[in-house]
Amino acid sequence: MRAFQLILFLSAMSALGATPPESATHPPTCSPAREYITFMEYLRSKSEWKLPEPARRDLAGKVAIHCPGSAGRVIRVTSLLSESGVGSKDAVQTGLRFASETDDLTERFIAVFKKLYLQSELDLDVATSHKMALALSADFGGTLPALQTEFEALVRFCADGTGLGQSKARCAQFASDLLTAAKAQGGGVAKRFKSLFEFLVSQGAGPQMGPGQALKLAEQVVGANEVGPESFIEGYKYALSKKGLGQSTAEAVEFARDLVLQQMAAFRAKTETEAQAPEKPKPPKS
Repeated sequence: MRAFQLILFLSAMSALGATPPESATHPPTCSPAREYITFMEYLRSKSEWKLPEPARRDLAGKVAIHCPGSAGRVIRVTSLLSESGVGSKDAVQTGLRFASETDDLTERFIAVFKKLYLQSELDLDVATSHKMALALSADFGGTLPALQTEFEALVRFCADGTGLGQSKARCAQFASDLLTAAKAQGGGVAKRFKSLFEFLVSQGAGPQMGPGQALKLAEQVVGANEVGPESFIEGYKYALSKKGLGQSTAEAVEFARDLVLQQMAAFRAKTETEAQAPEKPKPPKS
């Protein structure tokens, strides 16, 4: 039933249209009055929310300054959450977060929320779906391209019996955590994860790990560095080789893992130190 309601809602809301926010380098050319009126009338139509008129006007003013398209973005998110059972206050507050965001980010939130919440998809509870969709959109802050595609690929591999065979809830959380860790990387996170995981459980060249242990290690290595999987495999083979370090399988795994993770730890420490250091004054021109 809830899937049918959401489909009807999304079809209706598409009529609102989508327009990109104004460039920060150009003065606004849109009509804040149009955004104000659109959102104000939307709030007035929700009499069951019992919002006082002063509160409606205050909210409409906050939306209007982020035109063009701000009212549409807020209404699409607010209505989706409200129709799904989120309380009106939380639904509006989340919707307001997208007033100043792009249409693409708004659509990502909607698509991920549907993927998580709909019974035909992952069928998670509304609170978890709400929180995780925000984590992968408004709260994400990364530059990883095609995030929605990466998320779906990771969940599919995780839940598939030929992959990890984990529960839908576990797979959704795993995919969200991994993509958040890899948010500054280039595309192909799911592909890198699958490749390393398959190497770790391999009965041939790999260390023949159990699925649970391999999942944890692959998540750490892939999340740490874009070249982490490649570096791990290279380091593992060298450490295991008699011409290399001549280590046992367990020692070789630990060696290769530590190389990748220690490199990232050193990079983060250096970055934090540089960020905290006071800016050095420029020498005077001669």
